[in-house]
Amino acid sequence: MKEALILINLGAPEKATSEAASAFLLEFLSDPEVISLNFIFRRAIAHIAAFRRGKAYAERLGRIFDGGAHPLRKHTESLAGKVAARLEGVGVHFAYRYGSPSIGEVIGRARAQGAKKFCFIALFPQNASSTTQSAKSEVLRNMRPGEIFDFVQSYCDHPAYVSALADSIRAAGATECGALVASFHSVPLKHLAKTPYEAECLKTVELLEKASGMGPIKIAWQSKFGRGGWLGPGTAEVCDSLLASGVKTLAVICPGFSADCGETLTEIGSDLRDRFIAGGGERFVLVPCLNDSDSHAEMVCQIFKGRR
Repeated sequence: MKEALILINLGAPEKATSEAASAFLLEFLSDPEVISLNFIFRRAIAHIAAFRRGKAYAERLGRIFDGGAHPLRKHTESLAGKVAARLEGVGVHFAYRYGSPSIGEVIGRARAQGAKKFCFIALFPQNASSTTQSAKSEVLRNMRPGEIFDFVQSYCDHPAYVSALADSIRAAGATECGALVASFHSVPLKHLAKTPYEAECLKTVELLEKASGMGPIKIAWQSKFGRGGWLGPGTAEVCDSLLASGVKTLAVICPGFSADCGETLTEIGSDLRDRFIAGGGERFVLVPCLNDSDSHAEMVCQIFKGRR
């Protein structure tokens, strides 16, 4: 039976323009797994937010676009190529939950090539409602009778993932810093009942402390959006506290992001770095995401082979 491996990432605007940014935000915020309101209120909020935030979002995109492309898209597509080179006889594809190519488009493409068995690896190491479960819902919506669908919901404690993170910490020189913060994307507190997201983030950090030899690693939560209760403490708050306690050299790793994006490069690598240095810090290290590294490709292959 012909197999297809589909790597799913969140997606990103294809251009750093207000129009592209607004269209992406509209699709993202219209997802019921992202905003848990009824259809009318959710769409209204999505339209208002996309219109109001489009220009500012595009300006932030302009700060990170590399060669005319979003880093997340470049790394995801390159990663898929590296995985394909390692898996003989398996059709390897990439898809985005928001934007193009969509999950449905890629499933259709693999199906047209003869695939009957599908393995999906959502590149979200920890299982969250607004990422993993949203992607899974879209996958299930495109199933056909007689096809075999296998969906990897989490790899928060996979040895190859933890090892790759530990290697990235050492390669970035983070072991020479006075403290290391693991910053994960925050989620609304009401989402915590849907998946084991918080527990899986904590598990990753527990294993990473052992693998890297750096401990204790401070845990923080970034990228809060909208009102209501969100998982905390915030990353800026934690870093401010470390600075106040005398830490002058700080490293931040974002283990929940498989590829660098606005949340890592701008929010952490630029805005938080400036905040830390302006407050009296002397050195700030952003540990790169696994991106399209060889260790990331090997990790994906190990996860896939373990499901066969």
